[in-house]
Amino acid sequence: MAQKKVVSRSVDKLQKSKTMVDVPKSRSFFEWMEDFLSKNANILLGIILAFSVLLCGLLFDFKISIGHDDALYLEGSWRYAQNFFGYFYSANAPLYVILMSLPIKLFGLNLGLLKLFSVFFFLAAICITYITFKNRVPYLVLFFGLIIFATNHFYISYASLTYTECFFALVQSIFLNAFFKLIDTINTNGNAINKNWKHWLWMGFWMWVIITTRSVATFSIFAVIVYFIVEKQWKAIPYSVIALAIFWGPWELAKKVLWKGIQTNQYASQGKTLTVVGQNPAGEVETISGYIIRFFENTEIYLSARLWEILGFLPENSPNVRSLTIFTILAILVGLFFAFKNKNKAMFFTILYYGALLSGTFIMLQTFWGQARLVMVYLPFILFTAFYGIYAILEKGALRYIQPIIFLFFFILFVKGMDTTFEKAIKNRPIVSKNLKGDKLAGYTPDYINYFKMSEYCADSLPKESMVAVRKAPMSFIYGKGKDFWAVYSVPTNNADTLLMEWKKGNVSHVILSPIRTDPSYYNPESYVNTVHRYVATIEQTYPGTFQLVKTIGDQEASTLYKINYPVDTTKVE
Repeated sequence: MAQKKVVSRSVDKLQKSKTMVDVPKSRSFFEWMEDFLSKNANILLGIILAFSVLLCGLLFDFKISIGHDDALYLEGSWRYAQNFFGYFYSANAPLYVILMSLPIKLFGLNLGLLKLFSVFFFLAAICITYITFKNRVPYLVLFFGLIIFATNHFYISYASLTYTECFFALVQSIFLNAFFKLIDTINTNGNAINKNWKHWLWMGFWMWVIITTRSVATFSIFAVIVYFIVEKQWKAIPYSVIALAIFWGPWELAKKVLWKGIQTNQYASQGKTLTVVGQNPAGEVETISGYIIRFFENTEIYLSARLWEILGFLPENSPNVRSLTIFTILAILVGLFFAFKNKNKAMFFTILYYGALLSGTFIMLQTFWGQARLVMVYLPFILFTAFYGIYAILEKGALRYIQPIIFLFFFILFVKGMDTTFEKAIKNRPIVSKNLKGDKLAGYTPDYINYFKMSEYCADSLPKESMVAVRKAPMSFIYGKGKDFWAVYSVPTNNADTLLMEWKKGNVSHVILSPIRTDPSYYNPESYVNTVHRYVATIEQTYPGTFQLVKTIGDQEASTLYKINYPVDTTKVE
């Protein structure tokens, strides 16, 4: 009888065991999504790219930006194309400007074609970002971040400009890819240099590339050092520095030899404006406490107003919202915590990387800049961080049953972004249509239309050797068909003789006065960029009749050209 009970219990156990095997454990929403996305990853990437191409077409801009810098880059590239070793772009990091000299050398200042390069860089950045983070973060995190990145109105707008942002987005993703592969080989081979040297060199090369593309990327060195300190891989620190020096050292030597006698320091020009108090390059040098104040003020500017403007939640040039700053910082810290806890080394280093570059930006940058593009380049990584934190919180335990809530967060971000994207596309459609029909100035406000027409007039009608003083010299250069213009960025003194002497030394023969709006969105006759006007007024008050009217273009917000008749009754300007 006892034997029968033992057999019965054994059969019960076997049946229970069999039942547990036969009935599969129910998959969570995340597990189901990961399975679906992994099987269809390449198809989804193709759909994202196709949609991004469509949006790039709808928001394509054939004009030069009124933001000035993209014209400055193209002017520098044109000078490289004319005399490669007779010019060096030192306003900031030069690599992008050097690279763009090649298409300019081949095709000239063809704005439409040059902008297509930027579109290519943007689309390539999407692909490389996908390749870099595939199998390193959950597919749900990857695709949620990638979709918003690929359809973001701000990024797509910059895709048809000639700023450095899209190119930098590409090269920084390649750098991260190189660093991740280095991590993989270290995990496999240890720090043995004889086994990993190719990966060290590859990483060092791309670190040099991002530094020569954007000066703030120099702070990536700190991210690398901190990462290896946390990992207690002490030998990796000098190896990283040496790998960078192998490329940076010859580059610095080449600049001294090939561009002999030319200013080639990419930090010198920026340093004049970043290390002083206020906007005067000759002003008081900033203090340590001043840099600390800058850091906190810029943190609030960029992580609230500018970031959430990029995401479509705030209108352009919105005031700071402290609650959004706190929310953004918390989202990043949560992502950082789980990346460290889960030993996701790729995600951990990514946060260190953009955290170091953002910190460098916040410390060094003057608070009056406040340009959204300076945080835009890290958008996909910030999104990955936020989604990764949410994913990690909901992945296990009782919260796994509310996993679909992550879709709500994604849906809100996506819809707000697309709403702004389509709104801009609708406004842009008639402008693009006019541009394609030959009206290259359609879309500009009257102040710029008159200014660019006058720049073109100077190129066509004035003697070739004439030098014209203007406020927006690089933009005049583009629409003036490559003619040199004299830039007037400030009025350094109230002494008319000194001002005249500066122009006479530069052989300035003419000057353009244009009331360029301080706020492009509306016309206010009392508010315009008056730098050149103040320069001229100072001279005219001392030497009446110095300026002779030559040409006027436009009625309201007219642009006027004056010839300079240098005074003969003073020796100070001769």
